[in-house]
Formats: sequence, C-alpha cells, structure tokens
Amino acid sequence: MANGGRDTILAFLLGAVAVGVTALLLAPDRGSETRRRIRSSARDFKESADAKARQLAETAHAGADHVTESTRTQIGAVRDAVAEGRAAYRREVAKEDE
Repeated sequence: MANGGRDTILAFLLGAVAVGVTALLLAPDRGSETRRRIRSSARDFKESADAKARQLAETAHAGADHVTESTRTQIGAVRDAVAEGRAAYRREVAKEDE
C-alpha cells in the first residue's frame, strides 16, 4: 500500500478516536446508555473497517491478476519475437550456404 493510503487510514482512525472521546465528554446520558452507545459505535466501526479491508483486498487481488496477465502476455510476445528472429537468422544463413 502506498504511503498515502497508510496516511489516510491513520487519519481515519485518529478521527474516529477524536469523535469518540468528544462524544464521551459531551454525553448527557447515563453511564449504561453511554456504554451501550460505545458498544454500538465500536461494532459499527468494526463492520466498516472489515468492509474496507475486504474491499482493499479485492482491489489488490484484481491488480495482481492484471499484472500477472500482462506479464504473461509480454513474455509470450518476447518468445514470439525471439522465435521469429531465430527463423530469420536461419533463413539468412541458408541463403548464404546456397
């Protein structure tokens, strides 16, 4: 992952912590209600983080598949070019031997 991606995730996490702390400090509710809200928010955050992680993994997998296919295509093109070069060389050598 590029450094910008890590910075984005770090900023997101720090923002989530800041919002959580602010919410606790300004919460007018009873302790039991605040704890319920914290559990709910933590659960929502985990689900969101899990979804983002799955999305990033899928994107990385698709990118790897694309690179693999592109590399295979390029390898095939190089093999074809080498084979054509050999054949051309052999034709020229055969002409000189005649």
